Amino acid sequence: MPVWPTNTDSQADNNHLIAAVVEYHTTAAGRAPEALATAPATWSLIGEHTDHAGGIVLLSLCQARVAAAISPRPDRTIHVTECTFDPTADGFQPETTTAAALDDITADTPSTATASEPSGPAACTTRAEILSQLVATLIQRQLLSRETAGFDITLTTTIPPQAGIGDDAAIEVATALALAHNVEEIDSPPIRAKLAETCYQAATRSHTIPPLRAPYLVALRGKDTVINVVDYADYSITEATKNTHPIVESNATVALLVIPPRHTTKPEELRRRRVFLDEAARAFGVESIRHLPDANTRVLDWLQARHEVQGSDGLPTLIEAQNWLEFQSQELALIRSIGQTLRGRALNRLYPAISQSQSNMSGLYQITGSDDQVVQLCLGRGAFSARSAYSGATSAVIAIVRHDREANFTADLSDMGLTIMPLYQGHIAELVDIEPLTEPPAD
Repeated sequence: MPVWPTNTDSQADNNHLIAAVVEYHTTAAGRAPEALATAPATWSLIGEHTDHAGGIVLLSLCQARVAAAISPRPDRTIHVTECTFDPTADGFQPETTTAAALDDITADTPSTATASEPSGPAACTTRAEILSQLVATLIQRQLLSRETAGFDITLTTTIPPQAGIGDDAAIEVATALALAHNVEEIDSPPIRAKLAETCYQAATRSHTIPPLRAPYLVALRGKDTVINVVDYADYSITEATKNTHPIVESNATVALLVIPPRHTTKPEELRRRRVFLDEAARAFGVESIRHLPDANTRVLDWLQARHEVQGSDGLPTLIEAQNWLEFQSQELALIRSIGQTLRGRALNRLYPAISQSQSNMSGLYQITGSDDQVVQLCLGRGAFSARSAYSGATSAVIAIVRHDREANFTADLSDMGLTIMPLYQGHIAELVDIEPLTEPPAD
């Protein structure tokens, strides 16, 4: 279906999502869930490629969500039933049921796992394996008891898969929140920060495509109606001015997720850049190269010395590294400029900066694929701006369009076989009170 069905009444969508997960879980597990949580999709205005480099990410919540219901089981198994929204049937379809042995998963300590390279022999291939890694990491971080023996987990989601708006992060946040429901002060900022970091650590050990840290932080700790500013200089989450959000009705613009039928992904290229950034930071004893004075010059000198001593095997060329470092510098400058633009309520200056970021991803970072073609298509159909949702991981694009041109824009791209999803406001992850959902009706 060319238009992903959405409802501007997010509470109605949420109620439908919750009712579905309770029904499916009761059928699959043979019992009512012990705990239930929901978590939102997230979309990046800019900055996702500085996420791992200690930069700044501008991220927003949207209305699409995941619900996760859990019940304990005694056999050291994680059993997952996943029910994905089917836009052609306007309902949920149980797509996959997978299982994994909890004893087959080892959660490394945080010091031995990096965001650049899964710590095991290979990334996980099924949802049950991914969530088993999450359970093991929650146990290792003392957010679950070491006596944990397994879980039935049921998921319902209205988030389009692999579209660059944090579908995996939302699944893992909702699941982790449900699993950790007995933790004291589960809704306090410190516990939510720890939960976000735990989810991210587990993801680095299990995902084929390198995960972003910011979606976990914002899904658990962000604000609902603003652009959230995640700054890794101090790990703060602040907010841009509410009235300058591109999807606030008073600004007469809408944000649309544009999803092509096929995606170009470059997980190894994403990983190459992260490994280089990690090795450079370790060489200078800093958390990220953002903390290194005169970073570009010093890192290139270090890389040239590495080439001379060890050869270039496994290392980027000097030209590649120079371009990657220049991209990081320019992207950080653009993010700061956009932050000032948002605070100054000058949206007309937002769009050239977003276009420059897209150009830099293509030219300097060389990570784009067919998403660049989708960007040009959106601009040709009248979008103010269009930028890859997460270039290298998906070919989906986020376009900002004048409200009065939304219908024509959607019709034009839908006729060409692309799926369009309007991005409305969302709200952060939350536990759901299970009792009213499972109590028998009163006589």
